[in-house]
Amino acid sequence: MHVETTPATTPDEHMLATVHASLEPRGLLPAEHLVDKGSTDSQVLVDSQRTYGVTLIGPGADDPSWQARAGTGFDKAPFLVDWAQQVVTCPMGKQSISWLPHTSPQNGMTWEARFARKDCTPCLHRAQCTRAQKEPRIVGLQAQEHYEALHAASCWASISTYTKKIPRPLCAMCPSPLSCTLYPIISIYPCILAQRRLTR
Repeated sequence: MHVETTPATTPDEHMLATVHASLEPRGLLPAEHLVDKGSTDSQVLVDSQRTYGVTLIGPGADDPSWQARAGTGFDKAPFLVDWAQQVVTCPMGKQSISWLPHTSPQNGMTWEARFARKDCTPCLHRAQCTRAQKEPRIVGLQAQEHYEALHAASCWASISTYTKKIPRPLCAMCPSPLSCTLYPIISIYPCILAQRRLTR
């Protein structure tokens, strides 16, 4: 057991590195660390794995986009990202026509994928996808490692109510009918591997 006491104003994610740094010299680092939503920022997820080899398991932060908040729109979850080809496929099967550095990298986005007007304008689901009057949908993406970490955390949240081994269930957040095998403590890696298989 490790205990750290901090002021109430200290965010949880600021203490994870402190905890892991204390456990490492004693050989007590866990392979997986169960955390709450306050500790699943993409940077924290990546840094924990990269620096200490610890996989953080927990629900991802809520998507702030209007599509996600509306509950009926197309947020980024159902868009399939092909990192190798730098192409994004929308839920209707249309592919992006450009992949460029994001115009506002200070918001955490690294890339933006733009779709074609000829595909977006006549789409029957346009109102669920974008509020732009004329412009097509543009999808902002973090760096690949960060995007995949958040995607995997979202998948974990969608299936975290399972308490026993489940043979080959489908992840509700996955944009493709791939399946994996899950255990009581669910690793984020099956979902990441599935995503990578999709993009090859």
